[in-house]
Amino acid sequence: MSSSEAMLKTLASDKSALEGEIGDAETAVSDAKALRGDKNTVLHETMSFLKSIAPSCDYMAANFELRKSNREAEIDGLMGAKTALLGGFELNQVSLIQDPCPL
Repeated sequence: MSSSEAMLKTLASDKSALEGEIGDAETAVSDAKALRGDKNTVLHETMSFLKSIAPSCDYMAANFELRKSNREAEIDGLMGAKTALLGGFELNQVSLIQDPCPL
């Protein structure tokens, strides 16, 4: 009988240890679910923000090349105007930086 009693005690201690592990695992699961919920909320807020700015991003993406070519044409025109105002010097002789003012 003593071996049966020892076995029962061993099984009881194993059972309590396993129940403790189950409790720890359930706590970990509930913590993970709470963290997942928080991250899911952040994800939804981020996606909502990205959807709200999408039209302006689409506008910029669609019109980038046109705007770039317009800026290049504008810069070329300004360079030509500066060249003409300086007496028609070659473009490579024209400085875009103003000379310091003599004191």
